[in-house]
Amino acid sequence: MLAEWRNSAWHFCGYFSKVKYADPCNLNCILVMPYLQKRGYGKFLIEFSYELSKIEGRTGSPERPLSDLGYISYVSYWTLKVAQYLLEKTKLKKDTSICLLDITNKTGIHSDDVYYVLEKFKLI
Repeated sequence: MLAEWRNSAWHFCGYFSKVKYADPCNLNCILVMPYLQKRGYGKFLIEFSYELSKIEGRTGSPERPLSDLGYISYVSYWTLKVAQYLLEKTKLKKDTSICLLDITNKTGIHSDDVYYVLEKFKLI
């Protein structure tokens, strides 16, 4: 559950429910209250779910089908994380080989989702 402190009280903002044993899913439901959307809470919850998966030593992906807003949020998050990885990996090295599995292990994002982002931006 996500809450924010406002006016001397905690107010509910959103939540996610984590899937523990359903590979490759690490998240089966995410909700941010409609009046609080566009504040970064959704991306925070998405990132938190991936960080938990990384601690568990596994990769993750949201349960499908995704809603329209869920699709936009996840693709945006995956794109940011893959781009950060690629920039970090290639920043200092001229001859760098990059493997899909390396991106997956570093980000915690399932290989199908990493592949989707790479293909979408014509990087493979």
